[in-house]
Amino acid sequence: MNILESIVQRLSQEALSSSFILHYEIYAEDRDSALLTSCLDSRGRWMGEINKNVSREIDIACQMWTKDMRFAHHRFVATPEMELSAVWQDMEKGANKIENGIFERSHIRREVRNTGMEIWDPRYPNITDSDRKDVIDWNMEVIKNTSSRAKGKEFRLKETQMFRMFVSSDGRLFNEKSTHFSLYGEVELQVRPPRRMMELHTSRHFADVASRPISVGIVRSLDSGERLTSNLEEQYTVVFESKLIAGLLQSIVGCFSLEKIQNKESFLHRYIGKRIGSTKLHVIDDASLPNGVNTRAFDARGIPSVPLTLICEGKIHDTYISMDAAQNTDLQPTGHMGLDGELWPGNIIVKAGRRSLNMILNADEVVLFCTHLLEPIQFDESTGDIEMLIGCSMLREDKRRRLHGARLKTHLVTLFDSIDEVVSTQRRIDAVDASDWILRNIVFEFLEEDPEI
Repeated sequence: MNILESIVQRLSQEALSSSFILHYEIYAEDRDSALLTSCLDSRGRWMGEINKNVSREIDIACQMWTKDMRFAHHRFVATPEMELSAVWQDMEKGANKIENGIFERSHIRREVRNTGMEIWDPRYPNITDSDRKDVIDWNMEVIKNTSSRAKGKEFRLKETQMFRMFVSSDGRLFNEKSTHFSLYGEVELQVRPPRRMMELHTSRHFADVASRPISVGIVRSLDSGERLTSNLEEQYTVVFESKLIAGLLQSIVGCFSLEKIQNKESFLHRYIGKRIGSTKLHVIDDASLPNGVNTRAFDARGIPSVPLTLICEGKIHDTYISMDAAQNTDLQPTGHMGLDGELWPGNIIVKAGRRSLNMILNADEVVLFCTHLLEPIQFDESTGDIEMLIGCSMLREDKRRRLHGARLKTHLVTLFDSIDEVVSTQRRIDAVDASDWILRNIVFEFLEEDPEI
């Protein structure tokens, strides 16, 4: 029995021995993490030094329904030596009255998948500190061979081994173990003024972040964007690249919450049954996707996540249904609740098109490539208004030149409606599988100088 199982077992025994608990749920996460960071000397030079920090946190969320129909929720960080006998008593003192029937409708029976998810790296127990250091060394060294003007500012390799567990008084008992790796890189091009670019690569498997240096892509993007142009064309085709689309979709999925729609906190309450974008747009949430960053067997309420078609041919199709929203309808929860009680999306998938970018674009076409975000997206869920500061370049006569940047202020429906075609190639960015979009009739405000990032 590991530490997490011991703590959950003790909590369960305390709950079963109480005289006031009708039903209880315990959700727990044991996160064992290590962070390796490259260290530059006092003159900003890379000398091969690595800092390593390790941490472990056991996060517990308890929910309790009492026999006199009251409810309480408590979240805390646990330690192996922690005294747990008073947890339920303290919760009972602060429990709030609830309506009759909520407990009965909280029973969800759905098969929990525990095989084929590919979220545990079997190599993990055998990964050494030398293997981890080699990843950072490789990325830093490659920069020197790629460009004499580029300098690695920071690389961070983070790994987390997680054990998750859910137990309830109605007999549900689920376990899951997983690994997560992320590699962050930041490179500076030493020009006047200096320009920096960052990249983050995440995966469930160490080999995915260790098999290729992300620094090469960063340096090439910086170098290729060195030549500026301010000669803008009035007519051009816009290409939203997958990295930008991933950031966009991660920023807006919250508005697909049924609870927010019912409470009119999401602008989508005005678009139920209506089109919110081009018929080419098809977006899926699937937390069962093998090897996905957000793949899981169950959520914080012990509910297996249901694959959802959020947008089908431009129309709203499915929504995220929390336990609270399900209790007020005849629907069942979709299994997307996190430890903090907030929405926990699955893996977002943009359905790919049938043609490649080269097949879609004409040889003499002027193209504005929107490649990445220069600052976080500003999105108002209640109105649908969105503002994006975008890094971009323009292709004209087979020559691609960088722009200072572009600001896009529009409505999400207007943006989605401008999608003319979706490209056939897909790229995985964190928890999003995205394909490039071809957009028409989008108006930008172009910057006259590089923004301060």
